[in-house]
This record gives sequence, structure tokens and C-alpha cells, in this order.
Amino acid sequence: MTSVTKCIYKRTSGPDKTLVEALTTIPLLTSFELVDTTFQRAQNPGFNLITGLTRVAFRFSDYWRNHTPADRWDLAVMQREAYYLWVLLSGSAPTLEYVEIPGETACPEEMSERYWPRLRHLVLHGVVPYRPLIPLLRQAPSLCILDVQCVHETNSPKFFIYPESHFDGAARMPVIRSLTLTNPSLDDRIFHYLSDAHYLSFAPLPTPRYYSDEISLLYTPIWNATQATAALLCSRVPHLTELRISVLSDGCLELVQAISESFPLLKVLELHRYPTTTPTSPQPFDVREVSLALASLPRLTELRLDLNIEHEGALPWESHPSQRTALLVSKIIQQLKSVSFLRGVQGVRERRVPQDDSAYWEKYNVFWEEGEVRVSPEDLDFLNYPYNV
Repeated sequence: MTSVTKCIYKRTSGPDKTLVEALTTIPLLTSFELVDTTFQRAQNPGFNLITGLTRVAFRFSDYWRNHTPADRWDLAVMQREAYYLWVLLSGSAPTLEYVEIPGETACPEEMSERYWPRLRHLVLHGVVPYRPLIPLLRQAPSLCILDVQCVHETNSPKFFIYPESHFDGAARMPVIRSLTLTNPSLDDRIFHYLSDAHYLSFAPLPTPRYYSDEISLLYTPIWNATQATAALLCSRVPHLTELRISVLSDGCLELVQAISESFPLLKVLELHRYPTTTPTSPQPFDVREVSLALASLPRLTELRLDLNIEHEGALPWESHPSQRTALLVSKIIQQLKSVSFLRGVQGVRERRVPQDDSAYWEKYNVFWEEGEVRVSPEDLDFLNYPYNV
């Protein structure tokens, strides 16, 4: 076992000292992953014996309360889980580069008691942390990728990475180049520290298009277009190349115009448009106008649109544009290489957030032939099935 570098532990019961002691005999071990594990048992697994890791991940296949083991949500079990994770992470604080843990048992204030000089990528899943992340960020100078992919509990306080109450003008901040935030708060100060970001994602979780109303206790709020525009303009991200954002249907064109004017280096745009909560008809979405607004982005090559266009008698996830719409968009935004629309998924009742959502997108490759633009579905032979409709 002298060449082993990675251990993945996938059992419901937590690891014990026997396993931990065995791991300490592996000289090259750098990665330790815990999957679908709970800590019902009281005995300490001896995580303090593990040091020198560069990667630690603790995740569940499905985080929602309906699927994760019910006894995990017991307060005593959660406190035990948080403590053991803290011990495991602390032992490798000087060497860790990647950390993935549940948001509900993350301890940003306790973690700020250590210095994390090499931590580059932090991922939080599950439920949003109950405390701000900024104390930890100030102790992680190399952090450049921050993924907060968490749901929110109804009636819980707003989540902040960097609340105004923690402002310290003298404190140093890491250079964030990639931020994923499913629970963005417009007054979060983190938006003032994204000038070096290349990737931003502000999309809700669970994805409303695919998840039924049975999840009533967990949600993420969706910005209206005015809020989204304000947040993006506040961020001042001149080097942004990829943006993923979800908004309510009102004022969508104004948001697209702001994106076009603010991010000249943008290469990839993914836009989700959801209906407002008011009992009014969905505002029309003019694909031509949106395309004209985006045509001024010289480097935009990939466009993904979730338009939420309702058709009579159709469910939301059964409504998606055809290749005719893809062709219309491609004629206007002539630099596009691909355009995608959210795929129709009939009868979907699955509430699990997929690790890879590529199967949900109907993608068309764009190419020009003899001065004419054509689009071809990606799952067909690119050359033999051109569409020029």
C-alpha cells in the first residue's frame, strides 16, 4: 500500500480508530473522502492522527432531508459531526488545498483559528452555514475558488459570506477567481471583492424547473432582474468570461443589456428565467431582442437559455424552443459556437441535484457553410445532420 494516495470511505457508520490507524501507515496518502457517512457512534475515530492531507471531502449522495439519514439531523449527531470534521481538517491545515464539507456543520469561526496557507478550493453543500464565512476567508490567502452550493431553510436568517457587521478595511482578502453562490444576498460585501473573478454563478438550488413543491422547507430565493443587475454592476468584474445567473421574468432584457455592456470578455452565458410569484401572466421573452443585446459581445461563443416559455397545456419542463430558435439566435450572434436550451423532461419528479446537469440541456452546435449559418443537435452526427430551417 506504499503507492496509495487516495482513500474513499463509503459506509453509513463513521470510520473508527482501526481504520484511521491503518491510514496513518500509508506514507503517500494525500486525499481522504467520506461519502454517505454519519457519526451516530460516540467514540472518537482518532482523526487527530491524520496529517499532511491535501484534499478532504465529506459529502452525501443526496443532501435533502427526505433522503439523508433522519438520525443525522439529530442535534447531538450534528455537533459530533462538526467536531470530528474540525479535528480532521485541523490536522492538515498547513497542507490542505481542497476542502468539501456540508454547510450545516461547517465551523468558519473555529476554522479561522488555524491558518490555511495552501487552501485554494472550498466547497460547501447541504444547508447554508449558520455563520458568515469571512473569518475563514481571511485565514486562507490562497483561496481562489469558492463554491457555496447550499439550500436555505425557510424562516432562517439571510446567509452572508461577508456581512457589513464584519467589515474591516485593514483585513486582507483572498483573490477570488471563481464564485458559486446559490443564496446570494444583495448587501453581501463579497460583491466588492470579485474584481479578479473569471467565473460567477448565482443560480438557485434546488433547481425550480425540475423539483416539485414537496420540498417546502428548503429553498433558495431568486433575484429579480433589478437586483441581479445591481449585484453584477457592484461587482465590477472586468475579466469575467463565464456567467451563470437566474432571475425572475420581469426586466430580463435590461439585465441582458447590462451584461453585454459590463462584461466584454464574456465567453459563456447561462441564463435561467423563472416566473414571478405574483399571479400574473409571464412577461414575454423576445429572443430576438435578447440576441441583439448580446451580439455586441465579441467573444461570446456558448449560450445556454432556460426561457420558461409556457405553452398551453404543457408543463414548465416540457416547454423548450426548437432548432428554429437556435438558428434565429445564431444568425444574430454570429460568433456563437453552440446554443442550448433546457431540455424537456417529461414526468420528472426526481428531487436530487445531479452532479452533472449536461443531460438537461438540448445543445446545438453552430457552424457556417457557404455563408449560411446552420445548427446541428450535438447528439447527432455533426456533419450529416445539419439544420438550415
